[in-house]
Amino acid sequence: MLSDELKQQIQLAYRTFLDKKGLTPRYGQRLMIAEIARGIAGVVQDNDGKRTGDQHVVVIEAGTGTGKTLAYLLGVMPVAKAMGKKVVLATATVALQDQVVNKDIPEVLRNSGFSFSYALAKGRGRYLCLSKLDRLMTPGQEAGTNLALWEDFQQYAVDKHEAELYRAMDQAVESRAWDGDRDSWSDSVDDLTWRRVTNDHRGCTGRSCGFYEDCPFYLARNDIYRADLIVANHDLVLADLAMGGGVVLPAPEDTVYVFDEGHHLPDKALNHFSCSSQVRSTLSWLQDLIKMLDSLVDSSDAQGMAAGVVGSVRDINAAMAEGLTLLLSTLTPLADATDQVESEQGKLVYRFEHGVVPEALRDQSAQLLAPSRELVKQLQLVVDWLQEGMEGKRSDITRPDAEAWMPLMSTQLARAEALMTVWMRYEAADDELRAPVARWLNFTQSPQGLDVELSA
Repeated sequence: MLSDELKQQIQLAYRTFLDKKGLTPRYGQRLMIAEIARGIAGVVQDNDGKRTGDQHVVVIEAGTGTGKTLAYLLGVMPVAKAMGKKVVLATATVALQDQVVNKDIPEVLRNSGFSFSYALAKGRGRYLCLSKLDRLMTPGQEAGTNLALWEDFQQYAVDKHEAELYRAMDQAVESRAWDGDRDSWSDSVDDLTWRRVTNDHRGCTGRSCGFYEDCPFYLARNDIYRADLIVANHDLVLADLAMGGGVVLPAPEDTVYVFDEGHHLPDKALNHFSCSSQVRSTLSWLQDLIKMLDSLVDSSDAQGMAAGVVGSVRDINAAMAEGLTLLLSTLTPLADATDQVESEQGKLVYRFEHGVVPEALRDQSAQLLAPSRELVKQLQLVVDWLQEGMEGKRSDITRPDAEAWMPLMSTQLARAEALMTVWMRYEAADDELRAPVARWLNFTQSPQGLDVELSA
């Protein structure tokens, strides 16, 4: 419930803002502020501050220029601070994010008399990875090991200009003249050049990394956790929630979320919470995976453990290749079911009505689920082994080699887990008491022919 003290605080901040700006109050704006404040304050919590009721969402719709940003800043911030919660403000576009951070928030702080701290949150991909940069800067490391065959940034040779750029980055971050944020680098950096020296949550080894204490991403995250208001984009917020929450941003139970430009949320959420797998692409990946593991065996002394994993993966590959080939022949005819196919982003899309798939497809998915589970198990053994190597607990692989291989193998494990999830969702029958799982197919042309992507 909204206390009288909070009401007075919000009203005073609004009046002060209008007076300093020479503006008159607007009924619609006052209504938005009141609805937001009452909605947030009315959320029922237990003694641990966790939500217990279902009345926890406030939806505000208003035209451009009606003062929505001011309304949610004044409506949310005083209430959240009183509740001991952080506020995460998510925008869909860079343009709005820049406006909120560089104009709207400073304007509210200057003119409302209400104070709060704020920070801009960015994903790992916006920050320099010191470990990757170090491998590029170390003579022989960038192309002299088996690992180099598989690194994304080794698909193209580093030219003289890029080598000079990486040296400049290394010197700038070493002298603390640069914080490792791509957006604060003095010149623009093209995507390929940047991708070689950045990382994502799958490739990042976190506290196990030898560069953790100086990591630009984690140093920036410390600033985020100290702020009352964190501005981010929809993708970063949803990615954090998909990982369980509290990974990049404050924990959900400690947070009030504001989604500006909320009409973008359905598509964004679909991208983050759905799973998918392309049949032909998976077949190619399984072949590459064996080659990666062979390279790992050759570059370490773990002949027994790693060789055993390679043998298991070969057996898994054979079982899955047979099942995937049969699956491809089963699904390809559905591309001609024109009454259920529509054009969407250049793809042909077949949607299963109410998410119900044919019994034959469920059976095939069940047959693919077992080897997928075993693949996850085997790759987890490799990742655990590399983790021990990074902690200095193994004699069969050096710490530098373990640190170099970990990002790549973590990515392979994540892909295997996603593949397993696809078969789980296609094999399982939906609970009749709950909303059905959406299941659909995307058909695309590949160099090998028509490819089918299963999504759920």
